[in-house]
Amino acid sequence: MPVLRKLFPAEWDRYERHLLRLDPHSRLMRFAGNTSDAAITQRCRTLDHGRTVIVGCFVQGELRGAVEIAVDRTLWPRDAELAFSLEAPFQGLGLGAVLMERALTIVRNRRIRRIHMLCLHENRRMRALVRRFGGALTFDGGELLAVFDLPPPNHLSLAVEAMEDGAGAVGAWLSAIAPTERFAA
Repeated sequence: MPVLRKLFPAEWDRYERHLLRLDPHSRLMRFAGNTSDAAITQRCRTLDHGRTVIVGCFVQGELRGAVEIAVDRTLWPRDAELAFSLEAPFQGLGLGAVLMERALTIVRNRRIRRIHMLCLHENRRMRALVRRFGGALTFDGGELLAVFDLPPPNHLSLAVEAMEDGAGAVGAWLSAIAPTERFAA
């Protein structure tokens, strides 16, 4: 069973390794162009810890998918950008939808009102996710711009994020211990 949880900045090397494992087509869809290993490494090592949240999808303890949430750099941010990645064997299993739902809750709870995403026109899966979650798509010179307008947070959205954070922590703990240790008396 996949475990979704926020990554601590000290674990962002796992995110880098995940991005480096993406096959050429998945890299093209994630970065909207061909991207070298060196460019991915440089990008991951210069992520701004103060404005970035990464939610990872772990399968058997290994990071296999992620959504990167980058908040606008202004003092009172109102916009954020999302970027998704899933390794090829884990695409088409509904994990992108779970990551999208989690990202929308996190962003909403930070009082961010608008999300922007760029994707290639041929990225059918991302277009379907955008439509499923109520985003608007506009064509912009070979790429699609997806925009989500979000409502303000409420008690339920805050509770959902807190419960998901707790479930992610328990899931990470359970996947870290051996099965025989879980049931030992």
